[in-house]
Amino acid sequence: MSIVYIVSDILGCTFPDLPWGIDRVFKYIGFYTVGTYIHIHHADDVVRGKSWVTAIAVILLGLNFSLLFIGLTTGIMWFVMALVGVAAVGMIAFVINKNPVLQYFGRISLVILCVHGPVYKVIVKLLSIVVRMTTDAVRGKFILSIIIVALTLAVCAAVYEVLIEQLRGWWGRSQELEKQTRGDRFDEKYR
Repeated sequence: MSIVYIVSDILGCTFPDLPWGIDRVFKYIGFYTVGTYIHIHHADDVVRGKSWVTAIAVILLGLNFSLLFIGLTTGIMWFVMALVGVAAVGMIAFVINKNPVLQYFGRISLVILCVHGPVYKVIVKLLSIVVRMTTDAVRGKFILSIIIVALTLAVCAAVYEVLIEQLRGWWGRSQELEKQTRGDRFDEKYR
């Protein structure tokens, strides 16, 4: 069915949209198949730690951006571009596999997702006051944007650490209380 959708896209035919976007599954199942093939054949073990992988990833990203710049994004080329991009990102992921900073931010990504909005707005406003610019001008400056992102991630990481400490304290108290309660019931039941 995936091939039917790709061929129909090349020929310019369109199918009606199915409920819940099920029709998109047929377009994207090819990417899942490629990922499964790579996993089954342990291709990650072959490319991990190789310096040539970085060079190929950069070349593939350059090819992907070139195809986009030229405008080759219709017909079968959207599928080719997507596969090239997925391959490049996959190779980059193999290269940076054991990065502790990225692993930490991956671990706290849900907290970042939930907390970053208000934190970002406050940091942008404070920074705009400090540098005496409008918030739009602050967002438009590359260096200031990098500073905003770094500060936002630092605040989100601090929130994560506070949450974890609070949860550990709560979990420890609840475990202790449960042990005490269970111990009291046990003693009463078997006296």
